[in-house]
Amino acid sequence: MDYFITYLSQFYEIVIFTTQSSNTSIPIIDALDPFNFYFSYHLFREATRTHNGTIIKDLSYLNRDLSKVVALDTVPERYQLTPDNLIEVGKWKAGKKGPGEKADGDGGLVALIPFLECEW
Repeated sequence: MDYFITYLSQFYEIVIFTTQSSNTSIPIIDALDPFNFYFSYHLFREATRTHNGTIIKDLSYLNRDLSKVVALDTVPERYQLTPDNLIEVGKWKAGKKGPGEKADGDGGLVALIPFLECEW
């Protein structure tokens, strides 16, 4: 995770947008980015809205050209209004499986770097 964030923050404006409240999220964000180098903005549960009975992340709240916004998330239902902006990633699991099996952990994020470099 550290490598992924550090590397991509050179090319992208990274925004944390979570469905968790700010009270529970800020300590985690501070642990990931203690000096506020990598994350440009933080949006919390208070910035989500409800659509068709589901909590969604409305990317229009970013006030950015949505054709240049990429969202990485484990829950595709959160992007009902902007599904084309989503890259679905697997939920994080500690460690790796055995040889020849799909890797868990941060390997999935690092594997996205070449794609995200090409899009930049």
